[in-house]
Amino acid sequence: MLALRIEAELLAGRTQGTHNHLNTRARYTLQQIDTTIRSVRQIINDLRPTVLDLGLSAAVEWQVNQFQRRTGIQCDIQDDHGEIALPDHCATAFFRILQESLTNIVRHANATRVKVELRLNGDWLSLTVTDNGCGLPPGGRSKYGSFGLVGIEERIVILGGTCTVFSEPGGGTTVTVSAPVIGGPEPVLSQEQEQGAGSAVI
Repeated sequence: MLALRIEAELLAGRTQGTHNHLNTRARYTLQQIDTTIRSVRQIINDLRPTVLDLGLSAAVEWQVNQFQRRTGIQCDIQDDHGEIALPDHCATAFFRILQESLTNIVRHANATRVKVELRLNGDWLSLTVTDNGCGLPPGGRSKYGSFGLVGIEERIVILGGTCTVFSEPGGGTTVTVSAPVIGGPEPVLSQEQEQGAGSAVI
């Protein structure tokens, strides 16, 4: 794509002032190439956020800072362990869960403060996202999908982990996910894991 862009830019430069029609088409082609490059970069980032190259802790800090800057919601981060050596699929899953949790807060919580905690306990990593918003409505399980929690549950179950949600109307919401992340192979759910992993709404 970059080689194609260079060729189009050379064509645009050589036709400027001499072939107006060709120059216009070359400039338009440049714009199309730039748009395509941005789309490809976005697709790559969606598949695996490049910020994870810095490690999960750094990626969490970056995401929370971006969230705070964009929304104005005050955020606190608690991470006592620093960088943890994680399999790539685990880091990506936890990062996506954080993104989904923050998106849910913006869409539904009407919160003014958020706390994000990352804790390692033995071989298990836990991520907790707490807000001081309006809380889940009555019938939390029936409203599960509307708050995007189903996606969070699915991601953590694939890792053989658990998801718990504590909420009360007007009292904010706490989402905690935990999963084994160290010393294990790429997760393949057995029947036993499927029975042991899951979620709870309190």
